[in-house]
Amino acid sequence: MSKTEKFFKEYKNPVLIEKSYSWLHSNSSSSKESPLIAFKQMVVPFLLSGFGNLGAGVILHYVQNWPVFIEIPHLIVLVPSILGVKGNVEMTLCSRLSTLANKKQLHDKIRRKSIITGNMALVQFQASLIGIIAPLVVFIFEFLFTYFKKSLVSGIQEETKNLTWNKAFIILGSCLITTNMANIFLGSLLCLLIVLCKVRFNINPDNIATPIAASAGDLITMGLMAIFSSFIFDSFKKSMYFLSIFISSLLLLLTPCWGFIAWKNEHTNTAFFTGLIPIIIAMIIQNVSGAVMERSIARYSTLSAFQPVINGFGGDLVAVQCSRLSTNLHKTTALRKLPESEPNICVTPWYAFFDANQMSRFALLLVFIAAPSQIPFVFIILLSQETTQVTLLLFLMYTIACTLQVSIALYLAYCFIQFLWKIGSDPDNFAIPIMTAVADFLGSVFLLIAFISLAHFNDPNTLKSVNATIY
Repeated sequence: MSKTEKFFKEYKNPVLIEKSYSWLHSNSSSSKESPLIAFKQMVVPFLLSGFGNLGAGVILHYVQNWPVFIEIPHLIVLVPSILGVKGNVEMTLCSRLSTLANKKQLHDKIRRKSIITGNMALVQFQASLIGIIAPLVVFIFEFLFTYFKKSLVSGIQEETKNLTWNKAFIILGSCLITTNMANIFLGSLLCLLIVLCKVRFNINPDNIATPIAASAGDLITMGLMAIFSSFIFDSFKKSMYFLSIFISSLLLLLTPCWGFIAWKNEHTNTAFFTGLIPIIIAMIIQNVSGAVMERSIARYSTLSAFQPVINGFGGDLVAVQCSRLSTNLHKTTALRKLPESEPNICVTPWYAFFDANQMSRFALLLVFIAAPSQIPFVFIILLSQETTQVTLLLFLMYTIACTLQVSIALYLAYCFIQFLWKIGSDPDNFAIPIMTAVADFLGSVFLLIAFISLAHFNDPNTLKSVNATIY
């Protein structure tokens, strides 16, 4: 067959034409989405995410004095791990489905059903593993801290050596039931949202689904964790723990079933094998962040209300950028090959934020909105809490903390995603869990530094706090 005949044969076949030149349409469509358009699409979801983060902070501030959290302080350590890693599962789901939606693979009903079924089974499997592994990581840290008589902060030996078998089961059961129940609701909601965004309204789900996943996940998971941990704790106090054991055992038995479904599905087979590694790495980072948070709250009790807000917003912004960077790579180049316009893994911060390309401009936009988007919610916290006061110094230190957190996390996210793509790992599966965990850790550290600085200037928001020593 001559080249001319082959051309006309392909010309008459619209399927081949679409397959051969889909990259052209993708690039052209993506180029139309300026940072301003993306910002307009993000406004409402980020407002909703702000209220979600605010709600999670209020819940944490309220329940930290419940008997279950007082007698089992390990649950406080688990809060960043459960909220962060559990949110990572939903955000990774959003990133995968958003990439497929932008590549128009969710428009066909049969294919869409298979994709959603596989992904729901996968995230349910991952949620169960989080409920199992997160407490085990805490138990390992507990053993190491006790055995070596060392800790990241003072006083941890006294608080952690009272762990018993009953308390261990309360922790394990609370995490397992919370992650499973939260995932059933959130996973279904996000799948529906992404399909509606792209298929029905032609809106980029990268800008909408990810922040909603993070915020709704934090609020719902924090609330469920408080309810279930208190329920299991009370049932053990009354020797009526059979229902808790039955539910936990049932969820454990269902875990391999979800894994088998995800493994057999062609759309999630790869993610099934690669998705666990970043979750474990993120969980370790989150536990370190949890240790920082536990000691921070012990020293500055008012800090607990701000923790989910700074970590929630920081994680949202980084997750959105990770999802957009991953989608851009999927649409412009092949795996293991970096785009000609961005051939380097590591770049200077100037290039990451001030270059003329869309991703750099969008990253700079995220840095600029990091503090202004959080200040209204910080103001609400200050007015709603009896132990807090509105001070200009607090707003200043909080602004510096969240700006530094987002700037560093966004820069690391760019380099990390370029690295993942170069070595052949799909950023949709790897980037968001690890980078949001890094953002949470940075948020915890910078918020603690902010409160230490406030204490140095005798700010009233630190004077009422519990005295402690942190090294």
